[in-house]
Amino acid sequence: MDWLRSPINKDEHWLEIELLILALSTGMIDAVSYPKFHCFTSNQTGNTVLFAVSAFSAFGTRQETNQQIPAPHLAVSLGFFCLGVFAGGQTANALDSKASRWWLLVSNIYTTVMVMLAALLNFVFIPCDMVNTAPVLCSLGLLAFAAGSQVAMSRQLSMPEIPTTQATAAYVDLFVDPLFFAPTARNRSRNRRLIFLLTLCAGSFIGGPVYKYHSSALAIFLAGLVKVVVTVMFFFNSESDKVRITWSNTPEAQP
Repeated sequence: MDWLRSPINKDEHWLEIELLILALSTGMIDAVSYPKFHCFTSNQTGNTVLFAVSAFSAFGTRQETNQQIPAPHLAVSLGFFCLGVFAGGQTANALDSKASRWWLLVSNIYTTVMVMLAALLNFVFIPCDMVNTAPVLCSLGLLAFAAGSQVAMSRQLSMPEIPTTQATAAYVDLFVDPLFFAPTARNRSRNRRLIFLLTLCAGSFIGGPVYKYHSSALAIFLAGLVKVVVTVMFFFNSESDKVRITWSNTPEAQP
């Protein structure tokens, strides 16, 4: 039991690899969600802007505004993403379990289940031309909630360079880094941001072709399998040598 309650070592490269693999999964899902559902499930900056585009397109007459963006899709994605962040983040805060192994396992397991359920919905109920239907909105809600919970988990691991979802801040922080030209061994933060962006992009280049040449269900299912790999990897993180989380919320020094 102490092994599950103990915090993992947040300084090791193993954790970096796990978060990067989660970013790969995110890229695969968003490469499907935008062409399939006309919105994002993790890039909520894009969804926020698309709300205005959706509202304007209802009154616009120019050719650029003719494409209708389903407002319910945007509302469900943004709403469930925020709910996922809130639920995951506040639960971890209340239990004082941000970096404990059991919480990482539980968090990744339930988000993986949500992704797999979304893949099942896409396989059984959602043909290419469906919008604003219950299966579509349920699929979006599951993927967005999972993305929100995932980013909440990653942010609480004190590794902001690998948020596993949003890329904008990573681009900015990468290129304003005063040690941008430093040797690889001297700038771990820059290395993390760069590899995160490349991994997120790689996920999109995997998910996009799978969606185009096969189906959205398969692409989302493969993203879920990637998350399963990370869940297994969490069993092998080393324990932190600084503190041990206990159910009494009292830090206890390691011997």
